[in-house]
Amino acid sequence: ATSLQEAQQATIVKPLQQLTESELQQAELVLFVVSTYGTGEAPDLATSFSKKMMKQSLDLSSMQFAVLALGSKEYPESFCSFGH
Repeated sequence: ATSLQEAQQATIVKPLQQLTESELQQAELVLFVVSTYGTGEAPDLATSFSKKMMKQSLDLSSMQFAVLALGSKEYPESFCSFGH
């Protein structure tokens, strides 16, 4: 976030569980940094996002995004599943 701000990029850091539908639909540029838990599931604090937001059909056509998913390669079949 600091590097982005130093590059004159407006930056808001927010946990997934605090994102609203409206914020997602209005966002133009998003970097999601997500971790996975166990065999690739969302961590506890992101479970509400996973259950609520990811099951909806939101219009995110104006959003450009990137995902940085962190996980353990001990689970090759489900490596970073939540990130995918």
